[in-house]
Amino acid sequence: MKKLTIYFAIFFVFFAVIISATFSNIFNSHNINLQTTELIERAAIISTNISDVISYSIIQRGGTVLIQQLPLRNFLLSIQNIARADVWVFSAVQDFSNTIHLIPIYNSEQVPEGSYEVMFNALNNSEVYYNILDGILVASPILGINDELFGTVLIYSEILINREAGAFAIFTLSTSISLLVSFLFCAFLFYYFRLKENERLENLRRDFIANISHELRTPITVLKGSLEAIEDGIITDEKILKEFNKEMLKETVFLERLVRDLLDLSNIQAGLTLEKTTINLKEVTEDAIKAMAKIAKEKNITIAYNLNNLQINADYTRIRQLLIILLENAIKFSPKESTINVSINLNCLTVKDNGLGISEEELPHIFTRFYKHRGEENKQGTGLGLVIAKEIAEKHGIKINVDSKKNKGTEVSLTWLL
Repeated sequence: MKKLTIYFAIFFVFFAVIISATFSNIFNSHNINLQTTELIERAAIISTNISDVISYSIIQRGGTVLIQQLPLRNFLLSIQNIARADVWVFSAVQDFSNTIHLIPIYNSEQVPEGSYEVMFNALNNSEVYYNILDGILVASPILGINDELFGTVLIYSEILINREAGAFAIFTLSTSISLLVSFLFCAFLFYYFRLKENERLENLRRDFIANISHELRTPITVLKGSLEAIEDGIITDEKILKEFNKEMLKETVFLERLVRDLLDLSNIQAGLTLEKTTINLKEVTEDAIKAMAKIAKEKNITIAYNLNNLQINADYTRIRQLLIILLENAIKFSPKESTINVSINLNCLTVKDNGLGISEEELPHIFTRFYKHRGEENKQGTGLGLVIAKEIAEKHGIKINVDSKKNKGTEVSLTWLL
């Protein structure tokens, strides 16, 4: 669930940024188009009205066509209200070389950069022309008498964007879409991880059933065969009968240990609450060494130890169990009359033996369920000891490391991440 939350946050931020940028561009582009359309309409209205005023102001004197200036001047005073932006009116005068000159008749202030290009394009094409640079420039030709070009209207406006409304709209839209996309993506991830987890659990279940069946087959076969032989009266010799009983007891002990290890592993993996208190690792280690002294004595093995005090926050019983597993393995795979060294230095505990060692091929598998060395030394092993040891270590935040070489012994180190 924690991983899914992190994925959701990452993808939400990612999609929010992408979608915000996209819709910001769309919003700005749409806003500019609307503003440009409005300016084009206003420029066309002004140029048309000027053309009408010119038509109504025509007078003839001695065959000469004249335009009354007063009506035009009066109208020009009102065009600012129509344009609602910076506006200029130019008359177009053609000289003897047919070069057109633009003379301002309304607003003599300097025009923005690129204005003359826009106005000449409007005059040459006899239609409204616009350009968008730092602002919006719109030019509309003015038709004079007999549809001759009288001049042009120029309107300029800065690009106006309602940033607050736009930002709010973009934020709302991008947030909604990002939430939806992130939710769908995380739903997919959840389904995918759940599917993978179910596959993993199913594989574990199959492996567990196969492994437990394999481990149970031998002792059950021995017990069944021995009991049938005794029941059928095949075994009559007292000495042989005693051997059969001894073998059945050994298999029963193995079954008991297998069940106990399975229960321990199940409880630990199920999140059994650890009763953590502040304990001295030296005292726990000494306790575990005393518990294994009898087994070590059977092989004349000496457990030498050099233990410094180390206060840790841990479950005494589980740490003792972990150490007993390590000591038991060290004793099991060590030759008779050898020495096992146990030490605590700083925040690290090590158990070192001079036994059979573990080959490079076997080393990666030693923490796998039911994996065990098939030698005579491990005949009674369940293949669960080191699995339990690793689970206990992980529950306590302990780093467990195994360094071993074939026929040169094994060193197991436990490091507390203080």
